[in-house]
Amino acid sequence: MECHSDAGSIPPPPPSLVEIRLNLSEKEKDMSPVQNPRARKGINPNDIALEQYNPEWAQQFENDRQFLAQFFADDVNLDWAEHPPVIEHIGSTAIPGVVSKGGIDIAVGLQSPSHVYDGAMNLLEMGYKFRKQYPGKIHAMLLNEEGECVNTVHLMGEETSEYQMLVNFRDYLRSNPDALERYNEAKISAVESAQHADKPLKEYQGQKKDIATQLNEEAQETLGVISDTIRDKIFEDAFSNLYRILAEYEADRIKPVGEAESPADIEIG
Repeated sequence: MECHSDAGSIPPPPPSLVEIRLNLSEKEKDMSPVQNPRARKGINPNDIALEQYNPEWAQQFENDRQFLAQFFADDVNLDWAEHPPVIEHIGSTAIPGVVSKGGIDIAVGLQSPSHVYDGAMNLLEMGYKFRKQYPGKIHAMLLNEEGECVNTVHLMGEETSEYQMLVNFRDYLRSNPDALERYNEAKISAVESAQHADKPLKEYQGQKKDIATQLNEEAQETLGVISDTIRDKIFEDAFSNLYRILAEYEADRIKPVGEAESPADIEIG
């Protein structure tokens, strides 16, 4: 893959599905089942069943972090060695004690807007499927051979407001038992209300939106967000350019740009 850090350069087209499969097959030959997240059982992202916190989720994230880091490091055209992406565990599976659907959510924070296109292409080459796009951020889902989701990457700029919000939400619930209990109660209640709805996942997310928004506000007030509107805007522009390129090559590869994400929609798990 060519690096396209220069503003005037033309990036190469996204890899085709055939290229992705061939590249992935070659890399997976050298991976053990533990090293390869696609070899493990995943979840149905549309399922709303919850389970108690599982300590194995932390190890699953660590395996996934190494998988991502190795792929990024193998891209010799980029300066990942000097400016590697920051990879963090977020969402419910990152918070001991929180009930969860069991999907691993991962924040990948890019240190430079010039890394946005190449970071996204790296995810495609790892076998990720783009799920949703937001201003300044994209969701990418990794599926196993059975079509189950094993993890979801939230690709964005490190130290942007969005990145800080996700990390603060996690850290606040980790350190605040009362907030954690309120979140658990709301999630369990949301499942009970949504399980017979026409669209259970949408109903579940809507039911827990108020408490998630409230807890997010508490988290930001307690831990603080260092707002850098210029950095946020630069990354939003870089992602807008990525979406334009993806739409030009394969219009059906990604869903249309959505509204700014609600804290209730943060997690796949």
